[in-house]
Amino acid sequence: MANPIKCDAASNPPVGVATPKTISMYVGNPPRELMIFTGTAVFDWKSKAKLDRNEVVVNLGATSTEAFQSTSTCSLASFSNTDSEMIFAVDASWVVRRADDAGLELHANIAVQGNDSVLNRISYHVQVLTDPVIAKISGTIRWNKSLGDPTEAAKGGANMFRVAAGNLVSVPASGGGFGSTKWVEAASTFTTAAPVQSGDFWAVAYVLENVPLSQQFNVVPALLDGVLTSVIVPYATFMPAPRYVELTPNDPTATGVDFEMIAGQGVR
Repeated sequence: MANPIKCDAASNPPVGVATPKTISMYVGNPPRELMIFTGTAVFDWKSKAKLDRNEVVVNLGATSTEAFQSTSTCSLASFSNTDSEMIFAVDASWVVRRADDAGLELHANIAVQGNDSVLNRISYHVQVLTDPVIAKISGTIRWNKSLGDPTEAAKGGANMFRVAAGNLVSVPASGGGFGSTKWVEAASTFTTAAPVQSGDFWAVAYVLENVPLSQQFNVVPALLDGVLTSVIVPYATFMPAPRYVELTPNDPTATGVDFEMIAGQGVR
């Protein structure tokens, strides 16, 4: 068999796929994610009288946990033939979860027979039912009580810190001169848990969800104004810094990403 025909519905623009579409919804209790993929794989698979087989692989552009179920249908969408006996077939189709990045692929076995016969396109319809992939980073932010106690509102669960995941991105100079950098966020959240005191330290938990996968981000907390009864230091900083985290489809959560707020220098 020849090398598989590779198509990518997720690239921009799509490669070898016409009008790829995806919808998703949550069904059942407990909820599971139902994803539906449609499109038309575009290629030219030719036969010279023999029954020539090949495999079409379509990257669907989604990830899944190992616990997934799927159905798929592939249909002949376009073919051509000069005057001869011919066979055009889609023999089977199935969905595969890649081991390296948990990406979903559609595989279809095709066959063509006939003098100068060409199979040009197959349309596909795929349904995948999976446990949702929840990408999140969690941890605690603690500080010595000498920096200040939480206000009564903060003790009741009011926002105390903002936590963001992002990176500094270089911006090229325009019209000469030097370039610059800017902070680009991928996800952010506010703490909502009530702070807990243990000995000389206060601590509050955070959970940062919907962090993009397979990218490294710097996790950065920030203290909000007016949430401590007294702030002895004019500026607060957080250690360790920087704190880089990368989530993957096979490992979409990171726990224990903790910080300590300490006395800094300068004007806040």
